[in-house]
Amino acid sequence: EEVIALAADLVLVNSTVALQAAVKRLTTLPVVFGNVADPLLAGAGTSFSEHQRNVPGIATAGDSTGMARLVRECLPRARRVGSLVVPSEANSVFNCDSLRAALGEVGIELVTVPGATAAEVSDAALALSSGQVEAICQATANLVDTSFAAVAQAAHKSKKPLFAFSTGLVEEGGAAIAVARDYEQVGRDMAGLAVRVLGGESPATIPFSLASRTVLVISPGNAAACGLEVPSAVLSRADKVVGRSVDGFTVGFP
Repeated sequence: EEVIALAADLVLVNSTVALQAAVKRLTTLPVVFGNVADPLLAGAGTSFSEHQRNVPGIATAGDSTGMARLVRECLPRARRVGSLVVPSEANSVFNCDSLRAALGEVGIELVTVPGATAAEVSDAALALSSGQVEAICQATANLVDTSFAAVAQAAHKSKKPLFAFSTGLVEEGGAAIAVARDYEQVGRDMAGLAVRVLGGESPATIPFSLASRTVLVISPGNAAACGLEVPSAVLSRADKVVGRSVDGFTVGFP
């Protein structure tokens, strides 16, 4: 309501919840979104090319295909990996479904264990890590991300390699490797769309697109803690190796 009263020329939204509100209330004012895993689930359209006429944006669904290939490269003999899922979070279910399909393409089954509260996440992490999975590949879920310490503790205790879709979960959260959308680049991508719309281009003609950059971040220390030996080929192409020394300085977190 305040945005409408301000008579803004364009609105930027940075979450699924904000986009859901915008598509219901802002039907003529241009709305550029980012940091939304699936804009279709948010009600912004029926496909990336068929969407609400005033709403272009940048989707940030995890790179499930890239992650599946990475897990296969790191664990050539893996057959089953696990992930926690939060049934009440649409994005969590969507992300797990996407990951399941991608892992299936490389011959790996995804086993999911549900959790609805922080306490349940902790119990689910213990159950998952003690089960018949060879690694934990955690699909993005808000509740799990905020309770990730329990997931990392369970993975380290059971020596189960832990993969994630957020750089922060490697740098500070205990995961060994992340295949993550570059959220700084998402901001640049959104700015580019905003400039195009403010310059006169019709939002209706601009299809949704995925974030234009994905990064690979590795923590050798976390990898060792959860029993993963990272292949040299994977290390060599990492965008960031936590703790690696560059010109006498240590970057990332040791």
